[in-house]
Amino acid sequence: MSLMKISSSNETLLELKHITKIEQRSSLLGFFHKNTVIDDLSFVLKENESLGIVGDENSGKDLLVAIIAGLRNPTKGEILYYGTSVTDVPRERHANIRMLFNNTANALNPKMRIRDLLEIPLLINTDLSDHERHAQVAETLTLVDLTPDIAYKYPTTLSIGQRKRVALARALILNPRILLANKTMSSFDPIMRTYIASLFVRLKKERQISTIISTSDLDILSRTCEKILVMDQGKLVEFGNTNEIISTSTNDITRKLIKNYENEYRYHMQKINK
Repeated sequence: MSLMKISSSNETLLELKHITKIEQRSSLLGFFHKNTVIDDLSFVLKENESLGIVGDENSGKDLLVAIIAGLRNPTKGEILYYGTSVTDVPRERHANIRMLFNNTANALNPKMRIRDLLEIPLLINTDLSDHERHAQVAETLTLVDLTPDIAYKYPTTLSIGQRKRVALARALILNPRILLANKTMSSFDPIMRTYIASLFVRLKKERQISTIISTSDLDILSRTCEKILVMDQGKLVEFGNTNEIISTSTNDITRKLIKNYENEYRYHMQKINK
């Protein structure tokens, strides 16, 4: 039994309203001061849109993704899923907004079979029968190009690439509407990054699963995301169509990020061609 939720409308899927995160930090002298790491940030994501969030290490982009996932709480603001706040409905949030964790050593219990790992979200969030859960596990493993017999193996018996696909299967097992990826792309080799990018495009087309990716890889972002959100020091700098911003933006922060990426890409290609 599939949990897939398909819609053909163009409603607002996700809305962040005035998200602010203030953290209290101590100085070397023992004094405490408050630091605003995300500052009054708002945006809207429509159905079947995918978003790339870019910025430097101190921009707050990774923290923003963690807040959307429910792993961190904002100091102020509200997150709406189809117009309803998800703050007080964790089950609805965890079922429809899923996080892809790249550290498989922590995300996958080595003492549990893959089938059991994938069934946990189904046991918590659905009323599926044993047969339906097993079918959902097999279907999801096939979706990430793994054979169903992987379900009876343990994570330690799999290759790194297979474990990363299992982690992706676990994020997809409930057929969420939004898949979050935080620092994920940078941890993958080029082949795996290309695979993940093509899979994200396929998921969006076939299952209307939108992705929100926090990354500095503008190549991956341009191939997977229609929208881009540029952050700097916790503030929203630009938000809009990806290709338009990358090709025509005159904002200093955005142009610096693009220039840094282009320099890294040229350096990488020079190493390959030597």
